[in-house]
Amino acid sequence: MESEKKIFEMLETKTSMTKYWLPLTWATNIINRARKELRIHNDHMVQTILLEMSDMRGRLGSLIGYDNVNIPIVYTQVPRSSSPRINLFIY
Repeated sequence: MESEKKIFEMLETKTSMTKYWLPLTWATNIINRARKELRIHNDHMVQTILLEMSDMRGRLGSLIGYDNVNIPIVYTQVPRSSSPRINLFIY
């Protein structure tokens, strides 16, 4: 665990790209090792776990995509009314 943290920190200094996928890669290697050591009893179980992890990786990638979208502050463009409430519009 400590060596993984060092690897992650080393990558932080070398690149500014996202590294959300790195722990998933480590988990995939652990799953493959568990199958070779017969801790996971059949290939169907491995395939199911890996498909779920692939789905998770895709969803994390989508989430990173949303992180880069700037939402404009529109409420400053709304005409002021006498009421104290603020209306927020998101396009």
